[in-house]
Amino acid sequence: MNTIVILCGSNCSGKTSTIKGFFNGKYALIDNHMHFFERTLDGVRVYAVNSGSPHELVKDFCRVDLVNRNIERRIEECDKRAGGQSYILIIPFTISENQDRTRLNDTCILEPISELKKKFTVFTLYLNKKNARRQSQKDALMKLVKDDEIETKESDCDKSAWLEDFIRKHILSNIS
Repeated sequence: MNTIVILCGSNCSGKTSTIKGFFNGKYALIDNHMHFFERTLDGVRVYAVNSGSPHELVKDFCRVDLVNRNIERRIEECDKRAGGQSYILIIPFTISENQDRTRLNDTCILEPISELKKKFTVFTLYLNKKNARRQSQKDALMKLVKDDEIETKESDCDKSAWLEDFIRKHILSNIS
C-alpha cells in the first residue's frame, strides 16, 4: 500500500528546505509547474511532486476542491512512475491565513488529510516554527492531526535527517 507523508508548517518553517535536503536537491521537470523528486530508501521509492504546497497554486483562499485536485494530480504522477509498486509520497502543506489575517486555512488542511486517509496510510508531520504569527491557533490545528513534530528556526530549517529517520522508524520498519 502507498503511504502519504504530509509536511505541515507555516511559511518559512522549512518544508521546502526539508524536501530539497531529503532528495539532495535533485529533481526532474515534469512541466512548467511541476518538479518531480525521486529517491529510493531501503528499496522503497519515495517521491515528492513539487516542493510547494498544493494550497499555494490556488488563487482563492482555501478552495478545498482545488487543493484536492492538485493532490490528485501529484498522486497520478506517482502512480504512473511507480508502475504498480508501492511508494511513499511527501506532500508539503502550508498553514496560512486569509488576506486580512482573520482566519487560518484549517479546512484546507483537515479536509484533504481526511480524504487521503480514506485511501492511504497517512502520517502528518508538523514543522513547528515557534515565532510564527497566530502560533497558538496553528498549534491547536496541528494537535488534531499531527503524528510527530519538530521545532524549526530560520537558521535551522532543513529537517531532512529527521524526516528520513521518521520514515525509516514508522513506515519502512512496518513493511514486510
